Amino acid sequence: MGTLSSRDFQKEFARAECLPVGSGWFKVVKLPHNVFALMETGHTQGVCSFLILGEQKALLFDTGMGVDDILAVVRQLTDLELVVVNSHSHFDHTGGDWLFEQVHIFDDPYAIDVLTSGYAHADIQYDARPELFNKALPAGFDVETYSVRPVERERIVPIRDGHVFDLGSRQLEVLHTPGHTQDGIMLLDRNHRLLFTGDTYCDFLYAFADWNMPKFGQSNLLDYARSMQRAAQLAPNLDALHPSHGQPLADPALLAKAAAALCDVLDNRAESTPVNLYGERRRMYAFDGFWIFA
Repeated sequence: MGTLSSRDFQKEFARAECLPVGSGWFKVVKLPHNVFALMETGHTQGVCSFLILGEQKALLFDTGMGVDDILAVVRQLTDLELVVVNSHSHFDHTGGDWLFEQVHIFDDPYAIDVLTSGYAHADIQYDARPELFNKALPAGFDVETYSVRPVERERIVPIRDGHVFDLGSRQLEVLHTPGHTQDGIMLLDRNHRLLFTGDTYCDFLYAFADWNMPKFGQSNLLDYARSMQRAAQLAPNLDALHPSHGQPLADPALLAKAAAALCDVLDNRAESTPVNLYGERRRMYAFDGFWIFA
């Protein structure tokens, strides 16, 4: 892909091919290096799952909100043996976990408990408000009863920092990047110079000390800054980022900016404005290309 500016990344994504698969709930975009972005643009979360193809296996990084059948969409794109990995345990990344025989997640007891119990409608009612859905919903989906099904414990495979998924001529390395959540991970594709960042880096960096929401866990600003510093050290050897919210193709230079911004927030050097988010007063810090909420 070469050296691109942030504006070039926007143009590159605008030129990417959209594929007419599934019911229309997922916007499926084919990215370079056999990567597919499965974007849920019909909800304000705008979450994106990634399908990454190797020669022998494919890896699905997150399973979305559970609004539509992500497995059916994946099977229209590949018939390879499938490995499923969660970037973290939040509902918008684990909603389709129950569809798969095995799901990998970071070896964190809290995260595993969340997967085994699922999300009741009451747990996600803030994000289940009808006004947050902005396109036609799949047949059979009811916003009023929206929930995330649990996954049996025996189907959950814990993973640790440094674990490598070998897809056949393609390896993806697990980086434990706590901060947004304690179980957050990124996936590093060294050969193709790509970093799949989950929610650790995206347009909106949620770093609340307490989410005030059941099963959302806790963020930690110091851990967040350390994780972003670790990721920023990889930037010279990266051609692109694949974040799980916002545009799914981004500039690796943003990692260093985010690392510096988190340090500024920690040291009270950054300006902020009060906002109401998830029913509580938070602080919003605006930076060039992203926002931090703490």
